[in-house]
Amino acid sequence: MKARFIVLSLAIAATARGDQQTIDPVAAATPQVVDALTGVDFPNAAGEIDAQRASLDALLGTDPVSSLAAIADADAQIPSGVRIRALRALALYDTDPARAALRTAIAKHGASTSGIDLLELRAAIEGLGLIGDATDVATIVPFLDKEESRDIRSAAARALRDIGSTTAIAPLHARLTKEKVAQVQFWISDALRVLSVTPS
Repeated sequence: MKARFIVLSLAIAATARGDQQTIDPVAAATPQVVDALTGVDFPNAAGEIDAQRASLDALLGTDPVSSLAAIADADAQIPSGVRIRALRALALYDTDPARAALRTAIAKHGASTSGIDLLELRAAIEGLGLIGDATDVATIVPFLDKEESRDIRSAAARALRDIGSTTAIAPLHARLTKEKVAQVQFWISDALRVLSVTPS
């Protein structure tokens, strides 16, 4: 009886914490949530970003980050476009749990070489760039050398630019010396331009 009580208590505690494992991603991805996620596809002014976040907060309850992370991690249970938008939406939340969810997605998709997994990797890198800090430079730098995808290399350069840590300057320079694709060269150069005027 005591063991059963402990198991029940742990389950209640996990639910109260909003652990991702306790969230049914299919139930979380209601038509209203899917509709609200559509807005993350478009550039927004600060006020619109606040409105998007408020809309998701209202729809997803007390722990929207865990719900978004569960949707993003749902694989075939949720359409790929919704999963990608959930990853992008995590960047609306400048919190440690949102950063952790994006790092988890990067680790999950990091070895991808094509297809939807590569798009999810790109969304997670871009999202972490928007809300990450200097400690996330080490997570993103390896993707400057992802030879299978110029889009991932470009996304990594933009993410490093957005994080704004001068610790990214050396690896960006190193990649620029061997990068052959004009698109990626542009984003690396842009990142270096921004970081060169960033206070250390």
